[in-house]
Amino acid sequence: MGKCQVSDPNSFADPDSYDFSIVHYTDTQYLSEGAVEQEAPEERAVWEKAYGDISRWIVANKDKRKIAYVTHTGDIIENNIRKPADEATQKQVVGEMEVSSRQQRILDDAGIPNGVIAGNHDNQSGTENGPDALYNQYYGFDRYQSLSRGWKHTGYGGPWRAGDNQNHYDLFSAGGQDFVVVGLSYGVTREEAEWADSIFKRFPDRNGILLSHDYLAPSGNPDGRGAPFSAPDGSMLYKTVVQDNPNVFLILAGHEHGVGTTM
Repeated sequence: MGKCQVSDPNSFADPDSYDFSIVHYTDTQYLSEGAVEQEAPEERAVWEKAYGDISRWIVANKDKRKIAYVTHTGDIIENNIRKPADEATQKQVVGEMEVSSRQQRILDDAGIPNGVIAGNHDNQSGTENGPDALYNQYYGFDRYQSLSRGWKHTGYGGPWRAGDNQNHYDLFSAGGQDFVVVGLSYGVTREEAEWADSIFKRFPDRNGILLSHDYLAPSGNPDGRGAPFSAPDGSMLYKTVVQDNPNVFLILAGHEHGVGTTM
């Protein structure tokens, strides 16, 4: 963020060219899955290390790269895309969540402000909601409320409903600017979108960042421009949240394979 030009792929290598940075990553599902399903312990360790190396890179570079905030936009795991059919699948799902939580906790232990939302592979395609959702057992309100006490220049705003952190918001300041980050997990309802809209309207003087698991589909153009909205959430989020909130300047998402921008 700052003087860095998007068209220059080498700009991020020079921390003097920007005031601060935000880390965004997504869809770690195959790393979580491999760390549980591989037969040999040595094989499982390779997959879990790959996940952990993301977190360790962030920790190692947080000062040099001026990292102010980190977000994961869902598909933390692979196999909770539908209700587990048997005990073995349930055990696999829980194991994947434990892997992801353990590797995300590397950021927590380093005091790095971060937020995680659920993708379709984390919340049974948007049908596993509420405080009892598996996501909330690992990435719930209590985790981030506790962590935020040690965060610098960042506050955990809270969940959209008591006990359900699948939709939540954070506030942070960096580079002399104030930001509000609103995260909406996969399968956004109209009520959830209206809640996000209300948060951006509550903080009109803060730069708004929207986190969604799905937003744009890949573009058919070589430069990635003219991308269509991804289903089911993209178009509705644009119309309900983005269009009428001029402070929303950045939308981060995952889900789709490919490149797309509306710029």
